[in-house]
Amino acid sequence: MVFGKPKKAETQEEPTAAAVDTVIGAGCKIQGDVVIRGAGRILGEVEGTVKASGDLEIELGGTVRGDVAAESAWVTGKIEGDVRVRESVELRKGSHLRGDVYAKSFRIQDGAIFQGNCHMGREDPPPLSGGIQAGNR
Repeated sequence: MVFGKPKKAETQEEPTAAAVDTVIGAGCKIQGDVVIRGAGRILGEVEGTVKASGDLEIELGGTVRGDVAAESAWVTGKIEGDVRVRESVELRKGSHLRGDVYAKSFRIQDGAIFQGNCHMGREDPPPLSGGIQAGNR
């Protein structure tokens, strides 16, 4: 402990969103666009655009068939569409992404599949069709 606060684990391997405001659970299927205020976690299936004003996690078993916009994204599931984030995208082992990535940083773990192009270094990613953009609150 440092000054009465627990010390952070220095060996944390995979960052996750600090707090999740919205969860789309396993077994849930949404057809249409989804807008999440804050951070989100997807364990089910979405057929449409997903926009989160905070971080977004696509968990194992989670699928998005459409474009994604968020502050950062961590993917263990599947995305078929472009991903636009202000900060970073991480494809974890077992994930599948078929689409372009727009981000400041992009990490791909061994065992992840990526088919598309990567565009790094832009301050703001180009907006999704319909004017939805990552980080607009």
